[in-house]
Amino acid sequence: MLAWITVPIGVALLFLVVRDILITLMTATSRGAISRWLMAAVWRGSRPLARRWRAYREIAGPLTFLSVISVWTAMIVLGWALIYWPFLPDEFLVDFGLDLERESAGNFVTSIYFSMVVLATLGFGDIVPSGEVLRLLVPLEGLLGFGLLTASISWFLSIFPALSRRRRLVHQIALVRDAEAVLDERWDAETIAALLGSFSTELIDIRSDQIQFPVIYYFRDADPAANLAPSLRYLLDMADWARDQYGDAGKSMFLHRHMLHRAVNDYLETVAAQFLDRDGGDTAALLDALADDRT
Repeated sequence: MLAWITVPIGVALLFLVVRDILITLMTATSRGAISRWLMAAVWRGSRPLARRWRAYREIAGPLTFLSVISVWTAMIVLGWALIYWPFLPDEFLVDFGLDLERESAGNFVTSIYFSMVVLATLGFGDIVPSGEVLRLLVPLEGLLGFGLLTASISWFLSIFPALSRRRRLVHQIALVRDAEAVLDERWDAETIAALLGSFSTELIDIRSDQIQFPVIYYFRDADPAANLAPSLRYLLDMADWARDQYGDAGKSMFLHRHMLHRAVNDYLETVAAQFLDRDGGDTAALLDALADDRT
């Protein structure tokens, strides 16, 4: 009787978590409902601490990542444990010395233990399935555990190149601002057109990274100066100044200025829709919202 209750619940739980993993890791524009809610919850919880303690700013991103992986793992362990539970110990060979109660209700902790061992592919061998169906199902959990480990490592490693590109853009903009301050004047038409073109290309790559790896939004640098929002303001100001100073002097100037405006707006709209719960809006307002959320 217990199997008719726990097995369907376990299967449903596994379906939900596998679906969430596939959507989050295998699609370019979507996040699973579980991971999306968890990331947002951890981010909201970390903001007061990050504003109070500078050292905590860098912890929020890794903590968000680890929280998602931990919840996925816990759901898989629980789902398989619910499937094994009704069949312990009758459908298993138990090592001598282990005393499992014949009432299945007393073996839930053991089913959790067995599920964790199988998922981690440890293979202690103290509990072994004897039923034919279970002997086919248990290796599936081991394969799922190996797949989750591989996917988690790949996901983790893919984050850092994306973060590096974002930091590089912010640093490049800071260097241009410093050089401009030393010169005490802004650039000639050819130079500013080249700068606008270069920055728009970099920003297009960063938006693509944000779409492909949404979790990078939650990685924040300890130095508030590394915030992207003020840099985007500077880029828009540079483009507006170039328009006022040189007009559309040649197709190159118009093209690069237009690309930069669109690249900034596209990035802001992407971030606003995914993380700020805003559906479009004024560019200045979106910049303010981004700066406030990232502070």
